[in-house]
Amino acid sequence: MDLQKQENAINSLNVKKDYIGVTAARGFLAAGIKAGLKKSNNYDLGCLYSVKPAVGAAVFTTNKFAAAPVVISRDQLQKSETFRLIIVNSGSANACTGEQGLKLARFIIEKSAKEYDINESEILIASTGKIGVQLPIDKMLKNIFTLKDLMNNKPNNNFSKAIMTTDTFEKKYDVSFKLNNKTITIGGCAKGAGMINPSMATMLCFITTDIAISKFCLQNALNNSVKKSFNSITVDGDMSTNDTVFLLANGMATNNFIDDITSKEYKKFEEKLSQVCLELAKMIVKDGEGATKFIQVKVENAGTYEQGKIIANLVANSSLVKTALFGCDPNWGRIVSSIGSAPFDFKPENVNVSINNIKIFENCEETDYNLVKLQKIMKLKELHINIDMGIAKCEPVIVWTTDLTYDYVKINAEYST
Repeated sequence: MDLQKQENAINSLNVKKDYIGVTAARGFLAAGIKAGLKKSNNYDLGCLYSVKPAVGAAVFTTNKFAAAPVVISRDQLQKSETFRLIIVNSGSANACTGEQGLKLARFIIEKSAKEYDINESEILIASTGKIGVQLPIDKMLKNIFTLKDLMNNKPNNNFSKAIMTTDTFEKKYDVSFKLNNKTITIGGCAKGAGMINPSMATMLCFITTDIAISKFCLQNALNNSVKKSFNSITVDGDMSTNDTVFLLANGMATNNFIDDITSKEYKKFEEKLSQVCLELAKMIVKDGEGATKFIQVKVENAGTYEQGKIIANLVANSSLVKTALFGCDPNWGRIVSSIGSAPFDFKPENVNVSINNIKIFENCEETDYNLVKLQKIMKLKELHINIDMGIAKCEPVIVWTTDLTYDYVKINAEYST
């Protein structure tokens, strides 16, 4: 493949802009292949490439057993400001693999730099799959050239397939908007279905944009966007070792450079980035392992946003609440019990709880609601639990979660066998 020819084509301002996902923004190419890293022989190796150096930002897992690719990519982002390539594999998380895992990951970067004719400092890596399994290095190195040869900016490049594990569908989203007469595009894809819990939610996410922006502004926008999207979802309350969100901005939209977080241009960009992150986060929840329901937990008047987040997560992560929702059981006692375990003071008599706008609890007792109507509502695929803490007005908190089903247990009981 002649990368220079591809760069010439992509650099043209007349390139058609109807692509979906990580190649929606101008100047990005991607590919995914079946490299034999998985027993299932599904797609398992991918690359994301920017034809021009792209400013990079990221948010990583807070898990103490951070995987080798997290450790290395975190270090790369501290040393370098711009990047050209991300290599990602599924099938092996390369987590808890000791010095050998770090060595193999660095070897992938070294060989990729030579193959793509770029500096090692311009490469990021990510992995997902079973913990404790070393990378099948020979198969990965053998297929790096194949990836390079297949890179394109079309929606069927298979990159989003290559990052999937127990996911049942590809998760892609993009948006375009005007900024001072320049068209800006943000596109992304994500994987995640199990081990989903905030800080960060377990997942991999890759986002690209052609906006011209400083690294500080890019990182600030990503931090704020992740807070109310990927860090506001939970499927099973378990945090992964590999959680990563990458964001690359190559400046090919040729807008006026953004370096002020108080500017209206920056605020517009952050708004649209948040939209992309939120839509991808919701897709992860809707694909929760074995899930049958999409559940929104909203907490209002909790005194502070932080207290509201605690309450929302207590309810969203409760196995008893989640199993009741799976069984279409309006068991408000489980919700109230979860709220009551909060590690801060509040007046129980001021708390009220509603499900899909039917108030079921207030003044420390059950309300006189229509049980037949509520039972019908409980059978819906989407449920909204609203909790008013009655402490003091503050920014509402919204967390998204799923029910807990028989299939979730089956999927995870057999994951490594």
